[in-house]
Amino acid sequence: MPTNAQLIEEKVLEAIGAYEAGEFTSIRAAANAVGAPLQRVYRRLKGIPSEIEKGGHNKRLSEAQENALYTLIQRYDDLGLSLRPQMLTKMANRVLFRACDPNNLPNPLPHVSHDWTRRFLERHPEFIKKKRKPINIHRDVLEYDHYQDIIDYFRRFEKAKVTYGIHDPDIWNMDETGFSIGVGRAHLVITQK
Repeated sequence: MPTNAQLIEEKVLEAIGAYEAGEFTSIRAAANAVGAPLQRVYRRLKGIPSEIEKGGHNKRLSEAQENALYTLIQRYDDLGLSLRPQMLTKMANRVLFRACDPNNLPNPLPHVSHDWTRRFLERHPEFIKKKRKPINIHRDVLEYDHYQDIIDYFRRFEKAKVTYGIHDPDIWNMDETGFSIGVGRAHLVITQK
């Protein structure tokens, strides 16, 4: 459901469209006809963006930096890897640090807030937090329900190989001896919807 600001902005854009299409001889008449605030219509015509278009005032990362993290989440997801929220926060902090001049580091070092990951996910609703469960000790019986999951995993894997140019000699097999089966707890990961 659109917010009040979004509804007003739609009216502003409607007034601009009607004026530019020649339906009205003045900006004032177009704004009055659709019920848009006249000053906002003037500001948009001068190229001043709305608050919605500006985004947040307190964003630590630039659009390019956020897009890099967005791509990273997609890549992790394509490869079937788990990206925990804490990892995303650390990666965002690393991006901020790498953007600093090494000869003139600020004190304290730039970092994102503890709410940054939550707000990032709100800005990108195509990603969700999902609970990942530990390996079950009684999984030796392959149930029919899991068969399709395995097929889907290998289809995603083959697609990721093509997308990222991964060749067969670059693939390593790793068994689960390093994982504690049946031990541990579930944790949240960030994944695509």
